[in-house]
Amino acid sequence: YVNLSGAGETWLQDFSRVSALKELRLFNCELKNLPPSLSSSADLKLLEVLDLSENSLNSPIPNWLFGLTNLRKLFLRWDFLQGSIPSGFKNLKLLETLDLSNNLELQGEIPSVLGDLPRLEFLDLSANELNGQINGFLDAFSRNKGNSLVFLDLSSNKLAGTLPESLGALRNLQILDLSSNSFTGSVPSSIGNMASLKKLDLSYNAMNGTIAESLGQLAELVDLNLMANTWGGVLQKSHFVNL
Repeated sequence: YVNLSGAGETWLQDFSRVSALKELRLFNCELKNLPPSLSSSADLKLLEVLDLSENSLNSPIPNWLFGLTNLRKLFLRWDFLQGSIPSGFKNLKLLETLDLSNNLELQGEIPSVLGDLPRLEFLDLSANELNGQINGFLDAFSRNKGNSLVFLDLSSNKLAGTLPESLGALRNLQILDLSSNSFTGSVPSSIGNMASLKKLDLSYNAMNGTIAESLGQLAELVDLNLMANTWGGVLQKSHFVNL
């Protein structure tokens, strides 16, 4: 275990002095960039946890990350990452936690390959410039019958379109935050299948359809925010029967 939090820009040299690392934290190290490739002397093949958060990387997500196939937790928040989310994440089959939040300039659509990661439990893509629809991304989760996603935050992006019925396939999800986007339409009836859901935030969108009565089936729900939309229809007692 090596923790270099607060270190300067000599971190790549430090890699050459260690081997068989399983956890590496470079949080707030004033790093200004990422190398396009790893030094041949840097042995990171056994790495399970990598935290590069709160640096000024100002670069795309590097491809060498996708060779770290033992990664379980990857933190890249507040790094000013640019470009799109690469499809290379499909190689990280053991990944449980992925935090790309608050990069501000990360853009493009959310790749469906993230929905194919069988062990992914925590996914935070909030506060970026991600756009397009999330249908393909959620459809991938629906095909992944053993998906174990518990936390999903896509808030404060530029995502649009309607919420697909495949949303209901996230049966283990406890936290869902889709606030501050441009989603339209209705809450899908499949929402009632999300029996583990504790928090649902759809606030500050352009939702203009109805709220599915199946929402009332969510007995575990304790935090519901639907404000700042233009909902249609009438709320019935059935909407809240088990809340």
